[in-house]
Amino acid sequence: MIQRREDVTRPNIGINQREENTNLDVVSAKRGSKNLATGHEIEIHGPCLIVYRPEKPHTCGATVWIETLATATVFDFDGKVCRVDSRWMWEEEDMWKINKINIDELCSNSI
Repeated sequence: MIQRREDVTRPNIGINQREENTNLDVVSAKRGSKNLATGHEIEIHGPCLIVYRPEKPHTCGATVWIETLATATVFDFDGKVCRVDSRWMWEEEDMWKINKINIDELCSNSI
């Protein structure tokens, strides 16, 4: 199972606090080591798990992160909105397409 995690970029928080007119992105949605989206706010559309593991940090060094399989929406101060789909969403959409084709075939054959 490939989970996505939501991280906080601590160095960017410090820069935003020290420097005027700076709004660097401070949260990120990642799958493995790949950054899927960055911003200032993440809305998770489903269950999630908040993990605090100081004795065994994540590979990036984070000791706190959020894990989820749910779809999430990432927002930033510039108005950019990015939807990060659940890994399972594609499988669900593909399954719907397969089922729809089968249903359409059944309907056309029964007429």
